[in-house]
Amino acid sequence: YVWLFPHVVVTNDPHPPSDPPVGVTVDEFAAVAAGAILMPGIHVGRDALVGAGALVRRDVPAETIVVGNPAREIGSVRKVRH
Repeated sequence: YVWLFPHVVVTNDPHPPSDPPVGVTVDEFAAVAAGAILMPGIHVGRDALVGAGALVRRDVPAETIVVGNPAREIGSVRKVRH
């Protein structure tokens, strides 16, 4: 139950060539919008929302919305109306 929208880039190599590569972790119910880039070793928490085109260089806490380049926190998903 993770949403990865079109053209999301998930990177795994902070300084090529790395051995072993450093993966990205996306917890359940998180959503990563179109064109977002997740850098190596990033952890996206449960129910988090990554905005379209965001460049994520730091971990995203659970239930948090991040947007921009570089990605910055703008609020909680609990405050978004459905």
